[in-house]
Order: sequence, then structure tokens, then C-alpha cells
Amino acid sequence: MVCLLLICFPLPPGISANARKVFPAGLIHFLTPKLPRTADSFTSFTISLLEPLSPSLLELLRNAVFFSRRHPSIKWAQRSDKVFITIELPDAENVKLKLQPEGRLYFSATSGPDSIQYEVDLELYDKVNVEESKAAVGLRNICYLVKKAENRWWSRLVKQGGKPPIFLKVDWDKWIDEDDETENRGEAHLRL
Repeated sequence: MVCLLLICFPLPPGISANARKVFPAGLIHFLTPKLPRTADSFTSFTISLLEPLSPSLLELLRNAVFFSRRHPSIKWAQRSDKVFITIELPDAENVKLKLQPEGRLYFSATSGPDSIQYEVDLELYDKVNVEESKAAVGLRNICYLVKKAENRWWSRLVKQGGKPPIFLKVDWDKWIDEDDETENRGEAHLRL
């Protein structure tokens, strides 16, 4: 029998339901302590396998990004033609940024005296223009100006519906509502 102890922050919604669909007949047994599920608590559970890891479970574990990575805090704001993404990670080293036209943004870096690895892989709401997008690595953060493929407002930063990831926040210092942007454009034309 193989036992894996996994510590998650917080317990991912629906993981037990997904695992039970993949492994019917009780091949996986989840033990979850009755902890309050708040942002300050960790939840642990044990997976006991009667058989070796199957490809289905390996895929389930690969998709569970909370097992092996730390996420930096990310703030975002938008205009109709661009998105401002600020990754807050002081003293970042070995920074890797990859932006793909279909809207996939990958970031990894190390930080701190122990060179702790930080990583995030986001599927943005829509397609982007990679050639016109720009990144700047600073001492306290990494700023990415992402040019949208189409000039239109996004309802959220990532495609995934529901509650956004805990590390993703709105950058209220840069935020402008859609109505305010059109009013500012009109005022700028009047001043000319």
C-alpha cells in the first residue's frame, strides 16, 4: 500500500469528488480533519492507494498546482486595449516570463535568501498580442503590460470562472472603469 500525505492551502474544492470519479470502488480514502477552512488554516489529507499510481491520478496531481509551487501575489488592472499585470516578488532572480498568443502567461522566479521557487501559469481571459506586450523586472516587482488582441473589456483576468485564485487581486491604483475610459477619451478630444 502506498500512502501520500498532502498538505494543501486550502483544501481544493471538488478534489475528493474528482478523485472518486477517477477511482470508483474506494481505491482512494480521504481523511480530512475538521479544521475551519479559512485563509489562515492548512488542511491535510491522506491518499491511500491499494494499487500503483494510475495515469488518471498522476494527471489529477499534476493539475493540482498547490502541491509543489508557491505563488507570488499578482495585481491586475485593464483598459480596453491592454492589461496591467504586476507580480509582487521582491529581489526576484532567474525570472522567466512566457506569454503566448492564445493568452497563456507563465512566470517563474526564485526569491529570498533560500532561493524559494515561485511559479504561476495563468490562462488569460482572451487572446493577446505578444509582439506589442512589454515586461520590466524591478527590485520589488515585475510589471507586464499585455496588449489585448481585440480592443474590448474583459469581465475578469483569467478564463476560469468562479472565484479567482487567492493570489490574484485587483490593482485599484491603476484601475479605471469602462465608462471612465470613454469619458476621458472624449475630454481629451475636446482639449485638442
